[in-house]
Amino acid sequence: MSENLKRTFLDEVSSLKSLADAANLRVKYLGKKGIITAKIKSLSSLSPEERRVAGREINELKQFIEEECERKESLLKSAELKGRLLAEAIDITLPGKAVSFGHEHPLSRTLRKWSIYLPEWVLMSRKVLKWNSTVYNFEALNIPKDHPARDMQDTFYISEDIVLRTHTSPVQVRVMEKKKPPLRLLRLERCTGAMPM
Repeated sequence: MSENLKRTFLDEVSSLKSLADAANLRVKYLGKKGIITAKIKSLSSLSPEERRVAGREINELKQFIEEECERKESLLKSAELKGRLLAEAIDITLPGKAVSFGHEHPLSRTLRKWSIYLPEWVLMSRKVLKWNSTVYNFEALNIPKDHPARDMQDTFYISEDIVLRTHTSPVQVRVMEKKKPPLRLLRLERCTGAMPM
């Protein structure tokens, strides 16, 4: 009887494909309602002599089933790990992925998007310097030398006559020097020369 059960068990073990199947097979034979557990419970109906022989046979079968289950689970685990490693393998010869840090400033993004619709303006913006002479930045716009906006604490001076642009109006002056009215001009630009309040 136990030899037939052993053969049946070995056939089932050899057909296992996954760890879940192995766990189900273990429960089928060794669980609370398993085949081996039922055989152990049936020992109480035997005589002492028969019980001793059948008990030894059942214990050997139980130990064999436990060892085979562990061996098969170990094989399935290593096969599963090998398959996962192959699936997750990284080709170190491939170029790395570009990682971007931070985000584009909202104003820069807006200027870039507008450049699609205003290509002439973009070309002009590339030609204009980020600094201006005090003539373009102040005097041409009727800001006299004694005006508070020209104080050292309100404007970044590169030299006595050169400042970082404090506003975009100098661009209008430059355009009006080169083109005759009527003019239409849209100017969006960063101003770097004004001190924060």
